[in-house]
Amino acid sequence: MFGGINGKLYGSTREGGPLYSGTFFEFDPAGGFRMLANNGPYGAGGSQRGEVSVSSSGKIYAVTSSGGANGNGAVLEINPNDAPG
Repeated sequence: MFGGINGKLYGSTREGGPLYSGTFFEFDPAGGFRMLANNGPYGAGGSQRGEVSVSSSGKIYAVTSSGGANGNGAVLEINPNDAPG
């Protein structure tokens, strides 16, 4: 887990979630957990690998080992402000 510029904590899982390919989540000490993105084996990417980083604008970046256009992984950009929930 790592701290965002907004005082909330962010993290990821390599597995689990509705599609069993990992999730990205936010933890707000005042409000609890919220899933930001559900990784899937198709399209956006699945099975997050390596470090997750946050930009000065608050967006989260990660790399996956599956999914993406050719099924060989993807670079994900997640904006916590646009996430459902």
